[in-house]
Amino acid sequence: MPRGFFTSCVTVLFDELPTLDAVRDVLSDFEIVGEQTGDEPTWFLGFPELVIDYRPELHGRVAVERIDRTWPDEMGDPTTEIDVFSAWSMGAFGPGAFPGNLERAMQQAVSWDDDPEPTIERHTGMLRVRTSYVMGAGEDAPVVPEGADLVDELSFVASLAAALCELPGALAYFSPSAELLLEPEELQRRVIEADERDVPPLDTFTHVRMMNVGEAPGWSLMDTVGADQVFLPDQEAVFAQDVDPNEIAAFLLDVVFYLLEQGEVVKDGDTIEGPGGVWRARLRDEALVAPPRRTMRWSRVGAKVPRVFDAG
Repeated sequence: MPRGFFTSCVTVLFDELPTLDAVRDVLSDFEIVGEQTGDEPTWFLGFPELVIDYRPELHGRVAVERIDRTWPDEMGDPTTEIDVFSAWSMGAFGPGAFPGNLERAMQQAVSWDDDPEPTIERHTGMLRVRTSYVMGAGEDAPVVPEGADLVDELSFVASLAAALCELPGALAYFSPSAELLLEPEELQRRVIEADERDVPPLDTFTHVRMMNVGEAPGWSLMDTVGADQVFLPDQEAVFAQDVDPNEIAAFLLDVVFYLLEQGEVVKDGDTIEGPGGVWRARLRDEALVAPPRRTMRWSRVGAKVPRVFDAG
């Protein structure tokens, strides 16, 4: 999907949507520099919103929109659902976001104690948080200006969403770009823990998933979603089921964190010590599982990897 001019997008889902005044009160620690009452809203623009200042020297703005609609998980019919279809086509739901992401997020919501679907089905609206450097900045303003720090931006957005989760009726935090669904208290815990450790809250904008592959009995796939937000490849690991998945998850997150700090320095064929031995990276233009994105696919050196994992 196109990236659009929004550099990040997260939502907080509600069963009873708070008023804009209530949103303003809970965001008292943030600098509110504008307000729109809303006019002929579409999924792209036009909902009532508050505008938060972020990196004013770069004209950074964060819009907190009050949306009295449920999440549109499907692409929409281009003839009968023009609003939804156009919004997806123009990147209105954040970089890397792809239809079906809420359904996939529910399937992979491993931090929930039970099935999240009954809770998510109760949502009637959302607060959508989107960041942009081009709102009111002129036609030639770059989508990502020189000097922008997208990791810092995603950390800022996570802290803002954590504040919104204090509002009555908050059901879940949902990051479309990371296909990540968290209970409000879990989001707040992760933000606080990262702040105490003085590190970015990586697990609020990157998600680790695990899948068994029917065509490869005895093998599993684990991947990350969300790195495309910062123009990095996501990570994939294919491994036999005698390897501890928890160690694989930690390995993939370590690689993501390393790339965030060092840039895209790992090349095709490079090797690194990992769980149970040495692992080799293969750069792929297409992921094995949706959403579509670039990946860095890891397998243990010497393992006879099934051919089904060669795609992309």
